[in-house]
Amino acid sequence: KTKIGLKEALAITQKASTIIAAKGSKITTLDLKKDKPSNEDIAALIMGPTGNLRAPTLLVGSTLYIGFNEEAYKKKGSKFANFVISKRLVACGPRNPS
Repeated sequence: KTKIGLKEALAITQKASTIIAAKGSKITTLDLKKDKPSNEDIAALIMGPTGNLRAPTLLVGSTLYIGFNEEAYKKKGSKFANFVISKRLVACGPRNPS
């Protein structure tokens, strides 16, 4: 496990235009360009109680997904819409034919 603190986490958000954060069954979508949230507002969504970036965190294109919520991942238009989602997913990528 790699711990990512606030400074590094905020740097990651600079690569995104949208944050979709899941906490339990609540999903919050934040348009960084339109809403122009403060660093404190962003930190409240992306940081966990230990002061580290919440997991899982996925940057897909310009969308930053924080936390696990299958509904958010399968939302129409999501790049994950056609994937099988599992909380136990560690990594994914193309299979190497042997």
